Order: sequence, then C-alpha cells, then structure tokens
Amino acid sequence: MAFSFSAMENKDVAEVAQQFAAMAEELLLRNLALQIRALGYAREHSNADEVYNQWIKLFPDSDVLKSAKADSDSMKPDQ
Repeated sequence: MAFSFSAMENKDVAEVAQQFAAMAEELLLRNLALQIRALGYAREHSNADEVYNQWIKLFPDSDVLKSAKADSDSMKPDQ
C-alpha cells in the first residue's frame, strides 16, 4: 500500500523522509549554535549555557554545539 498522496513506494518515502530529517537536524544544530554564540557575544553567558546544556543532552556528539559553546565561553570576562 502506497501513501495516497504519493506516487512513490513506501520504502522510497521513508528514505526521503530520513533525508529531510537529517537536513532538519543540521539546520536545528546550526541555529542553536548561532543562538549560543549570539548570547555569548551579548554577554548573556548564563542564557548561552542554558541553551547549550539543554540541547547537548539530545546531541551529545555535536561538534557544532561544542564549538559554539567554546566561542561563547571565550567571550566570558574571566577568560
């Protein structure tokens, strides 16, 4: 049974959906990294840390988030 809105086979729909999910994840992580960096540059370090700590739990291997955190931390006054 194929999806009624698609002429594609179910397996093909699943593969395309996985590709879209991967793109969405990349966009989410890059957006979060932007937010973390912007908060750091704005000297809102506790907020930057809060965003980072919330999302690193879901994406513990994310180099994008870790890099953003390092950039944000570099803007802390005691650094």
